[in-house]
Amino acid sequence: MPLPECKRIDIASNPADLLADGWREIEILETWEGRAARIRGHEWEDLAECERIARASFTYDRLHTDELVAVQEADDARAEWVRRAFLDNEKTILVAAGPIGSQGTYSLNGFMIYSTIRHTLVIDMIAVDSGSRGRGIAKLLIGAGLFKSGCQRVRAGTQEINDPAKALYRGLGMEIKKRQRTFHR
Repeated sequence: MPLPECKRIDIASNPADLLADGWREIEILETWEGRAARIRGHEWEDLAECERIARASFTYDRLHTDELVAVQEADDARAEWVRRAFLDNEKTILVAAGPIGSQGTYSLNGFMIYSTIRHTLVIDMIAVDSGSRGRGIAKLLIGAGLFKSGCQRVRAGTQEINDPAKALYRGLGMEIKKRQRTFHR
C-alpha cells in the first residue's frame, strides 16, 4: 500500500474544503523552537555562580539529611566542594548558560563536575538552578560530558530518596549497580 498524501494547514484555517474533497484529519502538528542552553567549559568567573547553585540545590545528600548538621554548614560544604574542583586539574567542569528573555543574554543555570575513570564518566556533582529545572539541562550537561570525554558509560551516585535524580538517570538508561548505607559519627 502506498503512503497517503499529506497536506498541512494552519490551525486557524477552515478545513471544510479539504474534508469535502476526501481528506481526513489525522493530527495536529506542533512545531516548537527556542534558544537552548549553551554548554561550555568553566571559567574562573563562573565560580561564584556555581557555588550559589550548589548551596541552593542539595537537600537529599547525606549532610542535609543529618539532623546534627546545620543546613548552612551543609550548604557551605557543597560550595567548598565546588571551589576545590575549580582548583583540581583532574576534574572537568561544564557549565550551562541558559537564555534570559528575548534580549539574547545568557545566565549560568547549572554545572557538572566530573572525572573519567576507565572510559567511564564519573559525575562528582551536578546541579541545576531551581528556576531552570525540568528543562533538560542536566541531561544536556551529561551528554556534553560524554561527547567531550569520549566515554560511553556514566556513573553517578544519588540518594534513595532523590526521586528527581533517579528519574534523570533512569531516563538515560542507567541502572542501580550498588546500594550502600551511609553512617555518620
